[in-house]
Amino acid sequence: GAELRLTTVLRLASALGVSVAAITRGIGWDPRSGALSLDADPDREPESGPRLGENIRRRRRELGLSQEDVAARTGIYRRHFSAIESGDALPRPITLLVLADGLETDLGELFAGTYDWYVRPLPPPEYAEGEGPPSKAERQERLLRMWAEGRSTRAIADALDLTPSAVGGLINELRAVGIDVPYRHPPTSHAQLGKRLRRRRRSRRRHRASGA
Repeated sequence: GAELRLTTVLRLASALGVSVAAITRGIGWDPRSGALSLDADPDREPESGPRLGENIRRRRRELGLSQEDVAARTGIYRRHFSAIESGDALPRPITLLVLADGLETDLGELFAGTYDWYVRPLPPPEYAEGEGPPSKAERQERLLRMWAEGRSTRAIADALDLTPSAVGGLINELRAVGIDVPYRHPPTSHAQLGKRLRRRRRSRRRHRASGA
């Protein structure tokens, strides 16, 4: 049957209010390949199963970790992680990838048997006969042209059918090979950040002293 890459499905994540099983009946996870296999029985009713947050909580407890431990490992705020576990927050795809790494597992295991993940299926892009998706070189060429025109990262991402982070990755690759992609805002060095922090601290101390 047809096979969808896990990352493709994650990019379709949307709070539509319909579960994965309601859209893609008969869905099967293959944790080894990270792929979704759609079987030949689309009318099969989904069975009850654990929610995504329950799987995450179970895996955390298997490792003997507290919510604070996971927050420290992943950089995710503990309050947000708690909301994910309880089902009160729908994590973004990148958050799930970070969680899977922090919990020493893969996305297939986190999703195993769940029916509360939401997706919005999008139609595949249409190409003229004999054409296909643009190559990486073509995307880079278009990116440079739109960047020079002053287009925003979001606008470029939409035009290239990429995520904003993927556009950033292309820009970094171009800069790494010596292609000049001007910074929209000059990058801030650690030294500059340190100076800003020290100025703020001095300002707060003066403010407290004047109010005493």
